[in-house]
Amino acid sequence: MVERYNLNQITLPTIPVPHDCVVTNILEDDEYLIFLFEEDISYHDSIQAIHPSAKGLTIRFHKTDGFREDMELYQYTSFKHQSGYMSKKPKRLFELTAHRKRPVEYLEHFVAWNTMIIHLFSKNSIMLRLFTDYVEFEWIEQESYIENLENDA
Repeated sequence: MVERYNLNQITLPTIPVPHDCVVTNILEDDEYLIFLFEEDISYHDSIQAIHPSAKGLTIRFHKTDGFREDMELYQYTSFKHQSGYMSKKPKRLFELTAHRKRPVEYLEHFVAWNTMIIHLFSKNSIMLRLFTDYVEFEWIEQESYIENLENDA
């Protein structure tokens, strides 16, 4: 099942947050920035609340003009005398999921006109600002859940 959320309308949507779910891979193609999530995400409380029949999730952020140039990545860094979010090259985003010892967790997001700010956590806090005109959530359903619904009907 695919849910689409448009970010270029007068009223912005409320997009569900897969809080604490692990992002296993971050990919890019000609049209989308893609977040692939762990298998069997249904054990997370956030998923139980928003889509209890889900086994998996893929989020696709549609690229707009200037997407790659305007994408911003910040990572929290702590030094002896100061700390804060430091700007990183956007290509570092794709390296985050390469370290299997440190999972990347999706914490929260904020929606604005053609923009999303996504807060992730791995070893440190990570903030991603990207320009997108719509977002697609593709839910992979649990077969047993669907079969139970069909049997009850």
